[in-house]
Amino acid sequence: MMSNITDLKLVELVDKIKKKELSSAEVTIAFINRSQKSNKLNAYISENYENAIKKAKIFDQKPDFKKK
Repeated sequence: MMSNITDLKLVELVDKIKKKELSSAEVTIAFINRSQKSNKLNAYISENYENAIKKAKIFDQKPDFKKK
């Protein structure tokens, strides 16, 4: 894996997903892992990780967006 996915800017993440360098599922899992590590901060976080990964995998199956 490259540098930490969670350190990338949103535009970089979108570009890498479009280029198939990263999948939505990989990005989602990276942020879930970071969230779980940060859980010690006593922050209020609603955990719905399984659904997030499921939706990311569905998104990864969609056809590529056509540039106009």
